[in-house]
Amino acid sequence: MKRKGRVVSSILCAGTTFMLMCTTVAAGDPWGHRGPSIHPYGGVEAEANFGSSVCESTEADGRKVMSLEEGDYFRIIDVDFDKGLSGIDINYKADEPSIVEVRSGKIDGRLIAKLRVDATHGEYKLCSAPTNGLSGINEIYFVCTHGACSIDNWTAFGKGPDDASTVDPYNYVEAENGTGFEESAISEEAGRKVVSFSKEGDYFKSENVDLKFGANSFMVLAKSNSPAVIEIRDGGIDGKCLDEIMVSGTNDEYKCYIADEIPNLSGVHDLYFVNVMGQASVDKWCVSSMVISAPEDY
Repeated sequence: MKRKGRVVSSILCAGTTFMLMCTTVAAGDPWGHRGPSIHPYGGVEAEANFGSSVCESTEADGRKVMSLEEGDYFRIIDVDFDKGLSGIDINYKADEPSIVEVRSGKIDGRLIAKLRVDATHGEYKLCSAPTNGLSGINEIYFVCTHGACSIDNWTAFGKGPDDASTVDPYNYVEAENGTGFEESAISEEAGRKVVSFSKEGDYFKSENVDLKFGANSFMVLAKSNSPAVIEIRDGGIDGKCLDEIMVSGTNDEYKCYIADEIPNLSGVHDLYFVNVMGQASVDKWCVSSMVISAPEDY
C-alpha cells in the first residue's frame, strides 16, 4: 500500500504513453538548476528523481514506480540528511531475489547501503538495510546490481540522540581521533594525519564504538618499514585480545590489513589498538559484519 505521511511530489519530464511515463536521462541536473532540498525522513516517491536509466510505470492500483533491471538506476540530488543516516528502507516488488545498492555522488560512488530483496509474489513489501552513514546535502543513486525489482518509495532514518555519543565503525575511523597517546605521536604525511607507535606498549583507544550490526573483521590501514604487530583488545590495554594485525615492511606505503578471526562481537565497546612488536603507523580503521560491508574505497 502507499506509505502514509509527507512525501515529495513527483518531478517528471513530459512524454506520456498509455500507463507509462519516461524521465529524461541527463548527466547533470535536467533543468540546469537546483531546487529546494529533499528531506528524506518522511518518505520519498521513487519517481521524484532527477534522472534515471528507465521509464516510470504506473501499476494497476495507480501507484507510480521505478522498475529497475540489472544496471538500471535513478538519481536524487540535494537530499538533506540533516539528521544523519542510520538506515534506509524501500517499498518494493520483485519476482526474484535481487540487490539494490545506494551510492553517493555517482552511479559507482561510495556504497552507502545494500538492500537484498526477496521475491514478493506480486505484493509490495518493505526491505531495510543499515547504512555507512551520510550527513548534510548529498546526491544519491539507487542502482540495481542483480535481478530486477520495482520501487514505489524509499525512506531514510536519522541517527538518534544516543548515536551522537558513539563511534560508527562501519565508516572510516581516523586513528588520531582516538586517545591514549602523546600529541607527539601524531604526524602528517602527504595530507593524512597518522598515529605512530615508537615502542612496545604504545596504543590508541577508540571509546564507545557501537557495533550495533556486529563485527566479523577489522580493516586497518597501516605501514611499517619492518615487521610489526598490532593487537586489537577489548575494554583495556590488557583486555581480551580480539585479533592481531601483522604489518610487514610496506616500503613507506600504507596498506590495508585485515583481521578476520574476530569472535562474535556486538554492542558498545572501548577498543584498544596496542603495539606489541616493531614500529608501525596507523592511518584509519573500520569494521565489517554479515549485514554491512566496509567502505569499498578503503
